[in-house]
Amino acid sequence: MLVLASLAPRALFATATYFSRSDVDIYVHLDAKTDLADYLKQTESYPPRVRFLDARRRVYWGGFSMVEATLDLLREAVRAGPYDRYVFISDNSLPVQSLEGFFAQLAAREDMIETVRNTSGVARGWYEDFYLSDDDLFDYRRSGLSPRPVDAAMQDQLDRLLKLKARGKKSGDLFHGQASWALSADSVLLVLNAAENDPWWVESCRFALFSDETFFHTLVGAAKYPGGLHDPPTYTDNCRFYPRVIAKSRDLPFDMHPHFLFLRKIAPDFAPDLPETCLRLYAGVRHMLAHDPAVRGERVIAVSEGGVPHLHLLAPIEDDSGWGERGNRKGRRFRKLNADAVAWRLRAPANWRAVRLSLPCAIGGSDAILPHAAFEIDGQRVPLEACDIGYRAEFRDLPRPFETITLHLPKGERPDLCVAVMPEA
Repeated sequence: MLVLASLAPRALFATATYFSRSDVDIYVHLDAKTDLADYLKQTESYPPRVRFLDARRRVYWGGFSMVEATLDLLREAVRAGPYDRYVFISDNSLPVQSLEGFFAQLAAREDMIETVRNTSGVARGWYEDFYLSDDDLFDYRRSGLSPRPVDAAMQDQLDRLLKLKARGKKSGDLFHGQASWALSADSVLLVLNAAENDPWWVESCRFALFSDETFFHTLVGAAKYPGGLHDPPTYTDNCRFYPRVIAKSRDLPFDMHPHFLFLRKIAPDFAPDLPETCLRLYAGVRHMLAHDPAVRGERVIAVSEGGVPHLHLLAPIEDDSGWGERGNRKGRRFRKLNADAVAWRLRAPANWRAVRLSLPCAIGGSDAILPHAAFEIDGQRVPLEACDIGYRAEFRDLPRPFETITLHLPKGERPDLCVAVMPEA
């Protein structure tokens, strides 16, 4: 297992402890901007099969330094191997499979990776345009930076960038996908060969943006999966572009399908029970929260938060009534709406007089629909509000038990709502 580490020592320690009962070796690259002693002192001693790389790079979000650190991990693991599979994650991930399930999922396929062909759009622009990201001066996630003179390292980057601009980026099929992956030994050899023998490709990615989501995916996708593959090993909720942070059990997703191996983005200060709860997701327990089985229908999962029932409304797996196109984003399955209204039917307990509703989306739609879209219960309509998982609404003072929840959309319009699909039982 290969881990790019920076700011989540507790999550990495939980993952390493879990896999200490297996023959998994874990290689860790810790960002050189993070103090190693400070990182290590925040947990107990790591199991013996965890190896921190001695050579460390300063890693910048969105920069080619992420690719270089990952290649360092691959080379170190290949030298120490051989291994059948190379699983790459960030330190803010937690396992969600039993050990038996983890190895079974890896054995069931040659590679786990997302490879989406880029013919146009934002992701292709991130490659075709020219970016400088691997320097403190361009680290736009940090604030309070002071101006500094151009040093030799920055001058080298500028010289290389200008040389590449004169030649142009390498053309050809381009694929992108979620940064995490699990690759076979053959696929890793393919990647390392390209890293050593294709300097034009390397330099083209060096001055791209988010090349960690393109470099490996293009090499593997073009060679092995030209039709695309939607099978990353890690669940991430990118409904609002940036990954949703998970700190407590109530933050856990309701649409995690059983092929995922890990869950991210885990908060550095996550609740102590979160690792155990993650593993219980595949034992038939969705959350360690109050859960009324009578309310869990084909498309509804109910929990209780502060005494108020909270219903998560998901798209059906098979039923096509009001539902259209199926899709997949970063491994999350979704369906688009194909009607002005869709309904969820359930048996609400007689004592329910208030309820919260959430509509989890794999991709958030345009918020321009909000003034014109609403949930309805028993003739009462409440407009949708945007939230971190998609959309929500809350009903108060309901006069009697209800059996139907209806989502109304602007008539004649088909807003690009990509509603998460109910996971398999």
